[in-house]
Amino acid sequence: MRLSLGIFDVFTYAIPGSLYLAFGLYVGARMDWIDPGKLDDVPTLLLAGGIVVISYVIGHLTYLAGTIVDRVFPFWVKTSAHARRRFLDKMPQAADRPFMNVSATVLLTAIERYDKDAALEVLRLRAAGLMVRNCFPPFLAGCVAAIVEAVGDHHRPTAIVCAVLLGLAALVSVPENQKLRDWANHKTLEACFWTPEIDEVLRPPEPAPRPVRQGLWRRLTSA
Repeated sequence: MRLSLGIFDVFTYAIPGSLYLAFGLYVGARMDWIDPGKLDDVPTLLLAGGIVVISYVIGHLTYLAGTIVDRVFPFWVKTSAHARRRFLDKMPQAADRPFMNVSATVLLTAIERYDKDAALEVLRLRAAGLMVRNCFPPFLAGCVAAIVEAVGDHHRPTAIVCAVLLGLAALVSVPENQKLRDWANHKTLEACFWTPEIDEVLRPPEPAPRPVRQGLWRRLTSA
């Protein structure tokens, strides 16, 4: 069986899922629910494959937690409309181009058809932004766990350092994810601007001329 994960799957689901998995294993080990030492008997290849698959599944199951971040911090959200306004400030000659009225997801599909390298760059930026956003909940959970460890006087210096680092990572991830996704929207518009073939596809067809109806008197006289 062959498992193939694209850049979007790895960034958006697998990497955040691995953080959830690491946090769950830590809590399980601290609560004596699991014994990490038993994993030494598992073959390395099987263990690595299992971690990837489980992280990917967890990333899908916890994706909703990432979307809540945008709702909790709406003042950081930069929509595609914001990117369009900023793009028009730099390129006002694009105001009448058909692609300016089409959603970003449709434009990305069009870019994939005409410029795969640009589409890959847009996809990478979008996936990186979603990855950072989806990492916020496990960063925050890890920060809380580290604070609990510090209060409980268990490896206090290490716990304090972890709490500070994870807290900073959680705070930085909120604006950083919006910045990366805004770059993706801006890159989408730039790629469409320099690909005139996209305008030809998106331009609505010209209406067919209506047939001229002859009046009854003209038809009788011409017969």
